[in-house]
Amino acid sequence: MVFTLEEAGFEVISATDGLESLDETYDSYVDLIVLAEHLPLINADLPYLRIRQTSNVPIIILGEDSREWAGVDFLESGADVYMTYPLNLRLLVARVRSLLRRTKGLDIAS
Repeated sequence: MVFTLEEAGFEVISATDGLESLDETYDSYVDLIVLAEHLPLINADLPYLRIRQTSNVPIIILGEDSREWAGVDFLESGADVYMTYPLNLRLLVARVRSLLRRTKGLDIAS
């Protein structure tokens, strides 16, 4: 996924767990966040909920539950997109571009 996003022209900051991702978010200016649904955490705090408390940065959640209603809680809690594994990487890149066009006014061509 990181390679695909970089090949599409995006600068990617990668984190290995939920708490590290929060640190990266607050230490770096980011335009969009992609988080795995089941990040290893030290506590039960969900990173996307904490991020949403202080930022309007677009958030894509990657999950494993492909049932149609599985992403509803994530979307109602502040995520902008819920995608399931196995990931369609072309669709992920398209959604990243779409969110950045909408939220940042960036003209990102494919």
